[in-house]
Amino acid sequence: MVDETKFIGIYECRKAIFKETYTEDVFNEFGQFEAKTKERTTTAWYTMQIPISNGPLDFGGLPGIILEINDGELTLVCTRVTLNPKKRRKDYRAYKWEKSDSRKVRSHIRKKIERNA
Repeated sequence: MVDETKFIGIYECRKAIFKETYTEDVFNEFGQFEAKTKERTTTAWYTMQIPISNGPLDFGGLPGIILEINDGELTLVCTRVTLNPKKRRKDYRAYKWEKSDSRKVRSHIRKKIERNA
């Protein structure tokens, strides 16, 4: 991570750089495959304002969501962020649970199916 910031839309983003060496098969002058070692530098801009460790494609692992990423050949930029806090997952721990047997469960499911059909 680098001590550099910029704004992408309304989000203040921080810079992270990842360098890696990889091997790629390329054709040589004789028309044969040859393993060639290359270096790639990936630059990611992430925001801590959305503390989700995610990003485009297989990128992630930073302490905030990645809004821009560049691997030297391709740049992906997030152009819109839609947060929907009204639709949250139900917290099933808050429900009162009771033990049941399989006959009761099947009966309950059958009634639900009949109501929705």
